[in-house]
Amino acid sequence: MNNQNSQTVLTFDIERFVSRVSLLNPQKLDKPTRRGLTVAPRLPILDIHLDEPVRPPRFRISLMAIDKCDLLFFDVEMGDNYYCNVANPADPAVYQAMQQWDTAGFMRVRLKGSDGFNQIGRDAFTLEPILEKAFKDTQGARNHLDDVQDRFRTLLQPGVMESFVAMRTMRQYKSVRAGFLTTQYSHPGLPEASRN
Repeated sequence: MNNQNSQTVLTFDIERFVSRVSLLNPQKLDKPTRRGLTVAPRLPILDIHLDEPVRPPRFRISLMAIDKCDLLFFDVEMGDNYYCNVANPADPAVYQAMQQWDTAGFMRVRLKGSDGFNQIGRDAFTLEPILEKAFKDTQGARNHLDDVQDRFRTLLQPGVMESFVAMRTMRQYKSVRAGFLTTQYSHPGLPEASRN
């Protein structure tokens, strides 16, 4: 197993790989890249690993309740492929990043392609009242992270995530990949795996 995969892939007790999505401190980027971030240079970056080369993306941010448990989605559509990245709406680090993105009026995203090419882009962002309410309603709720992980496991069952994405987007995709936004507050604590 190479080091890159051990840092970016999680596996659950079913046969589906899950990319590790993270919030990146821009100060950890190399100097030339940091110099390119002239507007809001300290803004957190949503870091998403792809298993294909980067192409022009389309972003979707949404909140959905599954069996009375809110899940936050930071999704990326690239042609016929869809990356469904789930986050815990009660995560303080995620909420803080969303507050900073709201203040700046945009979020910054780094897509890391399978060919080693990284693209840092930005997309308009507004912290909608429903996202603030989800954070306040779920923060400190008993067993909330367990509930988030249970709902995520449900989404990972064969065909479920594909159906869920098709229902939300009204479109069938060639492939749907899963990701989980991990922070010090919302880490699934699951074993890492390599790709076969």
